[in-house]
Amino acid sequence: MNTRGLPRGGPLINRMTHIQSMKRGPRVHGPEAEPLAIRTDGTIALSVAAVYLLLALTLLPPGEYPRAVGVALLIFGLVIGAARLLGRGHVPGFSVLGIAMASAAVLAAPAFPALGGTVPAAVPIGFLGSQAATLLWVALRWQPGPPAPPMKLLHAWGFGLGAAALLSVVATIPIVLAAVTEGPSPVLLVYAGYFVGFLGAATLYWLLQRVAHLATGLYLIGMLPGTCVYGAIAPVVSMVEAEPMLPLEMLMIGVVAGAFVGPAVALGRAKD
Repeated sequence: MNTRGLPRGGPLINRMTHIQSMKRGPRVHGPEAEPLAIRTDGTIALSVAAVYLLLALTLLPPGEYPRAVGVALLIFGLVIGAARLLGRGHVPGFSVLGIAMASAAVLAAPAFPALGGTVPAAVPIGFLGSQAATLLWVALRWQPGPPAPPMKLLHAWGFGLGAAALLSVVATIPIVLAAVTEGPSPVLLVYAGYFVGFLGAATLYWLLQRVAHLATGLYLIGMLPGTCVYGAIAPVVSMVEAEPMLPLEMLMIGVVAGAFVGPAVALGRAKD
């Protein structure tokens, strides 16, 4: 039997393996996968930027256009130009955090009512614009590489439980201080929030490992689990400040903190 072109081994096994691989189609990995990952990242980042501009043009009054549209286009252009100049490689976490916070300071912060803003919708739209700038940066800077070995769900849960237990020990200090100075407090709610938040973060991380080879995938791996983690910390913030906090406010804290810090950590720790 002619086995030319087939891997060495038993002829029957080799032929069966060859047939099965032809049925499945060629796998896309290694250098061949890099252009696909780059195109995917670019498409997602440009789509988010386009959605931001569309929302700004349709939901905001014309008086907001100079900042929400004009300045945003300038920021996007600067981000794209800087990313092209630096080229692809490892993306430092501080650069991701810096672009996210600087963009938010220009696009979202001026719309805060405390700073004189009069259009409430401009705040979440500006926040989306800051995330669009961040996605453009990571999509154009990240150099795709081979995916890391996947983590099993039980291992992810174990890490989440350990982190929740450790943070619960640390949080006991402000909880005890609050109980001594102001009486009993909802301690069980805080501890339950930690474990729910960290288990949710671990589950999301396990689910999103399939897109960890993408810059936008790492962005999601940082943002969504980060939202769970920071959302779990919000009850302690409320207790320390001795001010009641609505669940929606806790969610907002989690989303904002997760979007700013989470991608910076995920991309900064990833290796190109």
